[in-house]
Amino acid sequence: MDAAQTPACMDRKYQVCPPIWEHEDVEAYTPGGFHPIMLGDRLGESGRFEVFQKLGYGGFGTVWLCHDDQRKKWRAVKVLQAKASSEECPEFKTMRKLANADFQGRGGQYVQLPLEHFWQDGPNGRHLCFVMPLLGPDLTVLYREFADANPGVLNRFCFQMVEGLAFLHDNGVGHGDFRPNNILMRTQGVDDLDRDEMLGLMLQPEPEVEEIWRRDGGELGPHAPRHLVECNGIGLSQDYLTPDIAIIDYGVSFELSNPPNWTGIVTEYAAPEILLDLDAPLGVGADIWALACSIAKVRSGETPFGGGVTGITGILESMLGRMSEALCRAWDKLELSSDGDIVVPEGVDPSTVPHTISLAQMRRMADEWEERYGSRDCLEAIVGRLEIVSKPVWRTHVADDGHEAGRDAADGEGPDGDGGSTAERDAVPDDDADDGEADWEYADASLQVPKEELPVLCDLLRSMVQYLPEDRASMDQIMQHEWFGHRDGQKDQTEGQEAADGDMPEGAPEQQQVPQPSEMDVRPDSREGEPDWETRLARVVKDMLFRFLWPLCY
Repeated sequence: MDAAQTPACMDRKYQVCPPIWEHEDVEAYTPGGFHPIMLGDRLGESGRFEVFQKLGYGGFGTVWLCHDDQRKKWRAVKVLQAKASSEECPEFKTMRKLANADFQGRGGQYVQLPLEHFWQDGPNGRHLCFVMPLLGPDLTVLYREFADANPGVLNRFCFQMVEGLAFLHDNGVGHGDFRPNNILMRTQGVDDLDRDEMLGLMLQPEPEVEEIWRRDGGELGPHAPRHLVECNGIGLSQDYLTPDIAIIDYGVSFELSNPPNWTGIVTEYAAPEILLDLDAPLGVGADIWALACSIAKVRSGETPFGGGVTGITGILESMLGRMSEALCRAWDKLELSSDGDIVVPEGVDPSTVPHTISLAQMRRMADEWEERYGSRDCLEAIVGRLEIVSKPVWRTHVADDGHEAGRDAADGEGPDGDGGSTAERDAVPDDDADDGEADWEYADASLQVPKEELPVLCDLLRSMVQYLPEDRASMDQIMQHEWFGHRDGQKDQTEGQEAADGDMPEGAPEQQQVPQPSEMDVRPDSREGEPDWETRLARVVKDMLFRFLWPLCY
């Protein structure tokens, strides 16, 4: 068998027996790669950080729950691959850039940089390690819980997102990967738990640990750990969550004065200049586009531009009209497929005809939106549609005796034991299935943005998703928009409070303490007699466990 025919698995050096589903690439345990870590190891100077559990991993590092024996607190320690460890890496440069920033100013409390860093020497090289506070679930988890119970909480989270991003821009930093997955809820009372209490919060008190073998039967050597640890998660009730966000993950951040031409953000949050590889320097406009998509996702559960590049550009032109000439040229350069019946009707200005989608296809799409969602407006149809959350439900079939032959996933009895709404728990017969059998179907859930709110929300989003970066709304204009009510000018901070011990980014001045839920307004139109934020959160989060894997994106 020649090299070209060799199966990829035969080129691999290590094998995990038995296999663990969630783990980093074991082949990256090599010089320049991951640092080999096992539970109980110690990291940092004088073994300051004791490794307790693995929280997550990414292409360029692993994240561990550690106990800081010096400060007597729990921390998340991110250990980068040796080849990614440099004082010129984006996250380190952003830490330096913001070292003297005024985090007591508006928006600073929503930006979470590493608290400190250290270097770890090992058999695979020298590794840069970032120390982070323990944070809660990201905002992709919470929109489902709040949309019906209290959408004002989502509005509040969105305004915090705007203020946090404005803080970064005001200090000369672009985020580069701004999306709800990188926006987490702050916690309270977690850092100081004792070991037994922390163990009680872990989703798996004893995570799976399996041995690593060399495929050729040789000695394992020093480059890989003897065992591979499965990722674990922390279950947090409402008692441990605050009503404030923390913007994290600066792995592709950049200085606005020296922007790159590209960032690794996923397509559904990527501005056209990134999506079509325009090869032009990025700036605040790319972050503003991503912010618009994030607001839509948090408020409605749907991003306006999902799918591949071809589908996204069709939606863009349906929403905004023909792309700019620079974007059209970039599209042609990428040799992407277009609708085959694009023609310029006689007497029609070619500059008004879409470049990637035919007029006939646009009409068909508008007809479908109107029939299904009640609007021919592309943005309103996508953001305000009824079916924004459709998740698999364990459907019940009715047997001959009339009794249910299966139970709903909403009751924890489906394959994944997921919960669900009352509407989702309604059992329906399936004529195509045998009696007494259960299957999975998709059911509508009512997270529709109210009709009176939808035009205002879409007006905000349209102002932010323009083809040219210079045409997009500024951060000041966004904060002043009517969708946020009278939030602009409000400060979610208490005068005179000092920052919690040790929770300031490295080199930064002291921050104010994270306000407690009772100190907060939940929404601009809060009315006397409504349940407070903590009560609302308790209703929707009670008995709910959040599993989060710390994001890594370099």
